[in-house]
Amino acid sequence: MVFHQKWRCQQSSVGKTAGRHATNCPAFVDIKIKKINKNTKKNDAFLKKAVPLAAVIKLREDHSHNPGCADELRLLKSTADTRALFHGYFKVG
Repeated sequence: MVFHQKWRCQQSSVGKTAGRHATNCPAFVDIKIKKINKNTKKNDAFLKKAVPLAAVIKLREDHSHNPGCADELRLLKSTADTRALFHGYFKVG
């Protein structure tokens, strides 16, 4: 593997203590990028092709909650740029 990362919904209870926002949401994005060499081509049918398919992306989009409601949106983490813009509104008046 060159890269492997799995992102879960922030409402997932995996690796967390149970809180009021934990809905045990099963949604995730899983990305794997495989190394291409002689040995990996031998064992993987997708790497044997003329154009090797080195990435595996798994998506599970079925949330156990409504991700678009106001209560869920307020829990999203904002970026530093967004916070700076928001604080700029108070400086202007």
